[in-house]
Amino acid sequence: MPFLEHDGVTRELTAGETMVGAGSQAGWRLQTINLAPRHFTVSVGGDGHAVLSAYGAQPVEVNGTPLSGPHPLEHGDEIIAGAGIFVYLARLDAPGPRIAVPVPVQTEPSTPPPASAVPVAAPVTSPAAASVAVPASDTPRTAATTPPAARAYLVDVTTSLAYPLGDDIVGIGRDAVNQIVLKDAATSRFHADVHRAPTGAFVFRSMGTNGSTLNDTPAGRTPRALAEGDTIRIGGSSLRFTTTPPPGTRVVAPRDVAPGPRAHQPTPIYRSDEPNTVPPPIEPRAARRGRLIAITAAILVAVVVLAALWMLRGSPHH
Repeated sequence: MPFLEHDGVTRELTAGETMVGAGSQAGWRLQTINLAPRHFTVSVGGDGHAVLSAYGAQPVEVNGTPLSGPHPLEHGDEIIAGAGIFVYLARLDAPGPRIAVPVPVQTEPSTPPPASAVPVAAPVTSPAAASVAVPASDTPRTAATTPPAARAYLVDVTTSLAYPLGDDIVGIGRDAVNQIVLKDAATSRFHADVHRAPTGAFVFRSMGTNGSTLNDTPAGRTPRALAEGDTIRIGGSSLRFTTTPPPGTRVVAPRDVAPGPRAHQPTPIYRSDEPNTVPPPIEPRAARRGRLIAITAAILVAVVVLAALWMLRGSPHH
C-alpha cells in the first residue's frame, strides 16, 4: 500500500478513502497547520494507485500547481494544504522523489540530410571557431552544462537580517516552526511562504487571515512571482526580495533558522487504525469554571430543599 508523509510522520494509506483535515471526521487529524475540518482526500484503488481530491472548494496544490479536479498521484508528489506539506510515497523502498533535470539530446546516429541542404563551411581549426560554426542547438544538453540557480534572499528591513531562499519552502509567520519568525500580533501563525517554481522564479504566497501586501498592493491568496526589489509587508514588518543583500545586513545561517515543515526525517510508520496523532482539544478554563459553578449551585439547591422538607416533617401538626 502507498503512504503519506507529513513533518516526518509516515502513515499507510489503506484501500478506500482517507480524509485529511482538522475535524473529528478526518482519518488523519491535524489541527496545527491551518487545515479545514475536511480538507482533502486520497483514494486508493484495488490496484494500489491513489487519486487526490480537494474537499469542496478547499485550496490544494500538487507540486506547486493548484488542484482543479481529481489528480492521480505519483511517487514523490508534494501536496500543499493549509500550511502543511505532504509527500506521497508509492512505497517506502521506492526511489527518491522525482527531480526534474535537463534531458540530454539523443546521440544515436541519424540519417544525414541531403548534401545540397547542408551549407559548406570552412574547416574549423580552433575551439573558438568550433563554438561559432556549430549551432548551439546541436550541442548535447546535460545536467553539467545547466547553469546553477541564482541565490536570493528576503531581507527584513527593520532587523537588517537576510534570510536565504533555496529550493525548500520558506515559511513566514508568528509560529516558531517558520524559517522567518515575525513576532507581531497582526501576523498569523502561518502567514505566508516563498518557494521556487519549476521555472526557477521565486513565488510568494499569502495564507494568513490578516492579509499581506506586495509593493503596497494587496497580495491576496494568488501566488505572485517576485522580482528584484519587491517589498512584502506583513503586519508591521517589511521583507525585501533581492539577490544581493545590501551592506550592513547579516545573512542568517541555515543552522540559525527553524527546520520548517519540509525537513522530513524517517520515523516509525503510524498505521491508519491507530488513534489520531493530535490529542483532543483541552476544555477552556472559563468553561470548566462555569460548569463547576453550575454543579455547586445545583448541590446547594438540593441541600436547601431537603432541609426544608425535613423541617416540615418534624414540625408539630395542629
